[in-house]
Amino acid sequence: ERLITQQMLPDISDAEVIRFYEQEHSLFELTEPYIKGFYVCLPTKAKKLRSVRNWCIRQDEDDLEELEKLCSENEYDNQFFIEEWMPFADLAHKLPLTEQQLMDRLTRKNIIEFTEGKLTYFVCADSILRKNDTKPIEMVADEIKELLINSKKANFIKTVKRSLYDAAVKSG
Repeated sequence: ERLITQQMLPDISDAEVIRFYEQEHSLFELTEPYIKGFYVCLPTKAKKLRSVRNWCIRQDEDDLEELEKLCSENEYDNQFFIEEWMPFADLAHKLPLTEQQLMDRLTRKNIIEFTEGKLTYFVCADSILRKNDTKPIEMVADEIKELLINSKKANFIKTVKRSLYDAAVKSG
């Protein structure tokens, strides 16, 4: 292991990762849907319900900051996953909808609002990946790097073993 570390710098470039991803994209099929966006749950009688609705529709940076601030100050249930993919099932478990109901609604509109009991829910989908879609590279880049590093290590070990064998045969 030390020899591998000393002799081989397993640096993997972004270009190598992209090349592998493009060549082997079929390895990276989603087994479940994923979503980017956010959701907010607040009392139906909340004073700023209209503002929340408008912030969800506009979704500019200031609006999202106001929305996060309001949720934090009032301890409203919320989650912002705009920058990272979230398993669709994880979001569905937070809502009074089945995964299929949620998917059906978000397929028709990327912003949904509904009331259940005394609560109003807002779900805003920036992007949705469906089951069997190819995972985006940002989801698998680390996995690909690890695969490529291990491949390089295996090739290095194979070369060293071959060299040692050849040297032993040559020296008799």
